[in-house]
Amino acid sequence: MNRIILCGICCFLLVLSACKKEEKEILWEAASINPERNIRNVLATDNELYVITNNEFYRLQANQELVERRKLNEGQPLLGRPALSENVFFRISKNQQNLERFEFHLAKNPNETKEILVSELPRNDDGEILLVEFNARNTGALNQEGTQLLLPVLSFPSYHYVFFLFDIELNATKDQFVSVNISERIEAPQLPADFNNLVNTKYINGNYYVSSLNGGYRITPQGEIDQLFQTWTLDFFERNDKIYVTGYNAWEFFASEDNGINWTRIEGPQTELQMIEIANNKVFSHQGLGWPYQLVDDELKQTIAMRYDGGLNNTPTGGYTNIAYFDGKYYIAHFKELFASEQAITETE
Repeated sequence: MNRIILCGICCFLLVLSACKKEEKEILWEAASINPERNIRNVLATDNELYVITNNEFYRLQANQELVERRKLNEGQPLLGRPALSENVFFRISKNQQNLERFEFHLAKNPNETKEILVSELPRNDDGEILLVEFNARNTGALNQEGTQLLLPVLSFPSYHYVFFLFDIELNATKDQFVSVNISERIEAPQLPADFNNLVNTKYINGNYYVSSLNGGYRITPQGEIDQLFQTWTLDFFERNDKIYVTGYNAWEFFASEDNGINWTRIEGPQTELQMIEIANNKVFSHQGLGWPYQLVDDELKQTIAMRYDGGLNNTPTGGYTNIAYFDGKYYIAHFKELFASEQAITETE
């Protein structure tokens, strides 16, 4: 009888041990910040992670150590999504007189800002009306260092897009503005000024790329613009020394090996890639701001559902705004929370 009881206990312990091994470790855990408003954008620099909402700006170092939690003016409406770079971030707001303005902020000096009113933009004539574009995925694009900004604007009655290049000069320690000036006004008569026409604007490897319902464009820092595609493009991204472009139609997937000058269609199965973020050389795709990110296979063809657990499990789909990789962890912004994980894997892994 004792042997039977002992065998039963051993079997029970073996089953219990096996069950414990099958339990999956929780991947995504909330980071150590508590924003008041929804997170609008995230950027991983070499030394810090930046997080911005409509009324706050965060700087985090390794191990999520909080370096700065900066209050931003939220008394007036904000337009579009803030743009982030290593040294400068950019917002569009309205002042107390309800006039639209461009705000340039230094990442490491809360006391130093520059403002330019939309009404101060150079116009072709007194009758021209310029309106800010704020419906696209990104409200303009800063280069990596934050020393130049490309900003799309709608021009009427000529009814096409205009792009302004702002040159941003900083001091040697990057904690003071020397000047912020408009260096180029770039006409894009082939791009009709329809709200929601512009899809995205990005800075990639020294140039700016614009995707729209009316095609894809490449703009150099000197203000030269070339139309690369005439059909509806979604996004541009870089991986392994190639630049890729995704289109509304799945078969319109092209790559460039000469920094965006010449393009070749990628043969084979149609791609499922849409709007793209790169983190730790992994490619993540989603349908647009708010939608969950999916992992992309090595062939850049298929998207695979990611494993979301912990605080990200069973959450509404509308809050995903960015994914980044910093200090050995992936970070996903979701509504008012920032989640971190050492792994980004599929549901089946």
